[in-house]
Amino acid sequence: MFALDLGEKNLKIVRFSSEKRSKLRPVDYWIKEIPAGLFGEKAVKDREGVKKLLNIPLGKSGLNSISLRVSLPRSRGRLMVFDFPLLGKKELKEAVKWEMTRYLSFRGEEALFDFVCLEKGNKKQKIVAGAICAEFFRSFFNFLNELGTFKYERITLAPAALFPLCSNGKADHVVLDWGWGGATLVFMSRGVPLLIRNLSIQEENEFNEMEKNNSEGYFIRVKKEIERALLHLPQKSSSWEMEKMIITGGKALKNGFIEFLEKNFKVPVRFPEYFWPENQKEQVLLSAALGLANLKRRKTWKELILPDI
Repeated sequence: MFALDLGEKNLKIVRFSSEKRSKLRPVDYWIKEIPAGLFGEKAVKDREGVKKLLNIPLGKSGLNSISLRVSLPRSRGRLMVFDFPLLGKKELKEAVKWEMTRYLSFRGEEALFDFVCLEKGNKKQKIVAGAICAEFFRSFFNFLNELGTFKYERITLAPAALFPLCSNGKADHVVLDWGWGGATLVFMSRGVPLLIRNLSIQEENEFNEMEKNNSEGYFIRVKKEIERALLHLPQKSSSWEMEKMIITGGKALKNGFIEFLEKNFKVPVRFPEYFWPENQKEQVLLSAALGLANLKRRKTWKELILPDI
């Protein structure tokens, strides 16, 4: 099985072998920079370039025998958590689409939607919902179909694949995924996401210039975004209290970032607890791809599918 994490700047691929029917073990990986011009906002633009990017890792197994799990870039869609009243299946589906459309950067008619019920009470239910640009989605998977007959086991949006790595069901904590395409905050309560915030922390050119002079300026902006999100955190019957913070993504590797967060939030700050490979940088960059292996299967394959949290 292969897990493919398509990011804004890099493609991460992890190959797994099955030790047991229910357990996958990572055995090989590739981190490849994505050349400019391969992907547009809504389509694969350079098919030969993408084929070359994928050929080395996927070609080793024979394209017609690959079981594939895929995480798509957050910039092509959105993940959110909502509280809805108890509704019928059809009414809930329409309510999710209406709410999500308000937050998309593209028209609702251009989106594919999916949702999972996390918790159901006597009067309300907590839903995690996702939407993705349908044109980009179809363009990418039509391209993959030209390479071979894949079996799509899981398709999801980053940072959803982080949940299995970061939530052990025993703590209230925050996941911060800070990469090239921006940042995402996920507030977890005993394994259930309470809030998902998509952040725009920096412009790439601005970051490169500031990186040479004062990284702490960006750390302060991250801190303010976390504090702002905390104000919108829904409180449960017992008060939520941050017990730790888990960070991932290429920008989270900047020197001094962990120390800055620990000093300002007074909680332990850690990378995802998956110690493979040994190199810390690669651990962090591969966290979404590694998380895909922990996701359970759901009812259908060739559509947008979110994790069974």
